[in-house]
Amino acid sequence: MSSIHTGKFDLLTDPADAAWGKFLTLMGASQEGRDAEFLVSPSYELGCAGERWTLARFSELGNESVSFTLGKEVADVPFPGGLTGTATFTENGPDLVQIFRGNGKEAQVVHATAASEMITTYTTQGHSAVRKYKKVG
Repeated sequence: MSSIHTGKFDLLTDPADAAWGKFLTLMGASQEGRDAEFLVSPSYELGCAGERWTLARFSELGNESVSFTLGKEVADVPFPGGLTGTATFTENGPDLVQIFRGNGKEAQVVHATAASEMITTYTTQGHSAVRKYKKVG
């Protein structure tokens, strides 16, 4: 049984956080994609049914989701900043770890889940951006 906490999480961090902007720049997001990200406060919903997981993102920019099995690469994965690529998800205790590859870049995204929050750390090229979310459901 997984120790990852599922549920819905709303963003608490400032959407226009400078570290987030730098992360998106390093990942190759366009100026338009970065500007759009600065205007929204997305929610994430993480769920699991058997071995099948779903990670959904809801925002004013639209809703996106990816379904996956831990350890198996998934194609056409939507990513913040208007990017799309491949991803592999794994479990590390209560953390959902995503390795995203797209636009010639790679990022590690660690969704550290707890009963009342999720702290997501986006890392690429030695730079990290941390976004905090409150569990709402």
